[in-house]
Amino acid sequence: MGVQGDILKARRLLQDSSTQGIIACLAIMQRYPRNPSVRALVAKMDATARAAVIADAERLLDHGAAGQALAILTPLVLGHPADPAIAKAEHDCLVKLGRTAEARAAILRGLAAQPDQPMLLGLLGYLQYEAGELPEALDTFRTAARLAPTHGTILAYFSMLAQGMGEADQAVERLLRAVATSQPEPLVWYALSGHINFRDHPELADRLRARVDRPGDSDTARELLCFAASKAAFDLGDPEQAFAYLDRANALHVDTCDPDGARHAARQEDLRRMERLPASAVLHDRPADTPEILLVIGMPRSGTTLIERILSAHPEVQGLGEQPTLMQAVPAIDGTGTIWGEAELTRLADLYRDAIRSRATGNPRFIVDKMPCNAFFAAHALAAMPEVKVLHMQRHPVATALSNWRLRYTVANDFAYSMDGILSESRMTVQAVDMLAARFPDRVGRVVYERLTESPEPEIAALLDWLDLSHEDSCLRFSGAKGVVLTASARQVRKGIYTGSSEAWRRYAHRIAPLIDGLSDLSQDHAAARSALPLGTRPA
Repeated sequence: MGVQGDILKARRLLQDSSTQGIIACLAIMQRYPRNPSVRALVAKMDATARAAVIADAERLLDHGAAGQALAILTPLVLGHPADPAIAKAEHDCLVKLGRTAEARAAILRGLAAQPDQPMLLGLLGYLQYEAGELPEALDTFRTAARLAPTHGTILAYFSMLAQGMGEADQAVERLLRAVATSQPEPLVWYALSGHINFRDHPELADRLRARVDRPGDSDTARELLCFAASKAAFDLGDPEQAFAYLDRANALHVDTCDPDGARHAARQEDLRRMERLPASAVLHDRPADTPEILLVIGMPRSGTTLIERILSAHPEVQGLGEQPTLMQAVPAIDGTGTIWGEAELTRLADLYRDAIRSRATGNPRFIVDKMPCNAFFAAHALAAMPEVKVLHMQRHPVATALSNWRLRYTVANDFAYSMDGILSESRMTVQAVDMLAARFPDRVGRVVYERLTESPEPEIAALLDWLDLSHEDSCLRFSGAKGVVLTASARQVRKGIYTGSSEAWRRYAHRIAPLIDGLSDLSQDHAAARSALPLGTRPA
């Protein structure tokens, strides 16, 4: 059968099954890329037929067959380059395959045909955000939010970026307008709860409570609403109702993850990996063009963002926020049971230094990489790179645990939705830090959050001395973060240094007894550190 016969067959298949017909068209295009007849056949497919192919591609993608999904979309991309649904589907496949540059090209192609398409603008904004193009991402989400003023995902990202870049008032205004509509999305309620105090909006708290129990919502929707309602109850001084909502929210999230099983096993492997490091540490000298590096570690919600922002106020220091390089590179190099030697440590050093150079601006003398979970990977950095120091941020373990229990993370940290998971993560983080301090006592320091907030100037001065940095008023008299802050602490850290947050858990002691009991020994150790250890040092 010649090409004309193949085209006739494809036309018949398209009448019976859009996807089977498009597969036949793909086969022809692979053999005859410039054949106009088959392209014309695809171009005649109506919206219903195209939607059927897109749905089949999405099912393939859901089952991990991104390459096959992308293949059946290829004829549609050529025949309907202006269809935003096709552009989105192609983007989803390319992102899954790690081809982000091509994914961006797909979105830009769709936007060239429909520049006011909010779905495509939202996808472009997320790609810009992932690439670190934060001002561009904020502008893109701002435009998308104007075009889709009630779209939950677009508003959530817009509000996160606006808050992170010091423009939260814009986000609050748009979120308040969105919840004023008849049926705001659960994600809109959740995003708004992170920006307002419900004492100032009691009528919204009433509407939110009524919305929580509406039938027909998905588990994710109910989870978002319960976290938002918990925040409202705390704001309004009703902790019993707040914890009732929190219990529901965390239970709903646990149904979609495994905080106590897979996470615990992964952390045990992280600890074993630390034990496989060689007896000798640094193998090479520090390259001349490499800045000094401080890894800030600890439990999430322990004050890591605060200390990074304080240090970033120094003219010789640049904070890079939470960088995933170490947590991705160390397991990737390790494989299964690798005995770390010169080759592995050199590869890690090269990967990490390249990542730092690509993200730093100018020529800072000092870089701060704040990633709490690097407690489990910092030993490898210390062994591979002489320019690295580690700072453990330590806060009262129960205060830290409660703060995690109350928060819904946008990504990762699945341990935080189970009290057992929080206890496990807390204990293994301490174990990892103790291993670091025992092996690298001169390069691992500790800051106690409560001492920092109660006596900031002497504590910051001691830390600057430990880092061999000059004393700067911008650090010593830190009054609030400036610049971009995209962590869960963005709103708090802009207030500056304040006291009392580490004692708030005592008001809720009867509701968090498992955390108090499970962390009692760590609480005693923390009391000793708070009263005895000088800032910036750990016992040898």
